[in-house]
Amino acid sequence: MIVLACLILLLQLFGSDGSPEKAYVNRCQDFSARDSAFKKQSEQNNPALFSVLGNSQGRKKMLKFLSKVKIEFNALDPRTASCLEFLAQCNARQAKESNPACQLQVKRRTDDHPPQITVTFVNGVEEVFDATSTPAQTIRTMILEKGQFLETEQMFREAGEKWPVIIPEEELHQSFPGTKPRKAEDKKQ
Repeated sequence: MIVLACLILLLQLFGSDGSPEKAYVNRCQDFSARDSAFKKQSEQNNPALFSVLGNSQGRKKMLKFLSKVKIEFNALDPRTASCLEFLAQCNARQAKESNPACQLQVKRRTDDHPPQITVTFVNGVEEVFDATSTPAQTIRTMILEKGQFLETEQMFREAGEKWPVIIPEEELHQSFPGTKPRKAEDKKQ
């Protein structure tokens, strides 16, 4: 009975032709197809949420604001998930096309140093993220937020305005009259 169970398990693992490589490839293709279907269904069911969290626009723009990305991790360390996910996002075709000049460095460590991601923005500011406690999505969001700030700064400077914008103290304490919401009938006209 045990021998039969082992034979069934081996057939499932290696496929009917006994080739572990073919079985592995088939399993990867199945997983990839299921993953793609799940993402498509998620995007259709929650378009607003997916547009904020999982859209490709963020990946397209992420490297646009960076001049250098350095990812350090020990391949045997179980805490490398964030580094590997971020590396995959940086290696995406759309991300690379957004800024081909961005340098991507991967340092595979052999010591117990915790995984970390260091990004250098186009203005020279360097930021280091602890990849053990920070998910790749959070790092990407932080980069995009800082990038929007850099774009705003650039727009002001190109328009000849001073940066940063300094709001006088007396204007900060002025009351704001607010706006009155319109009725539904008024909106239709």
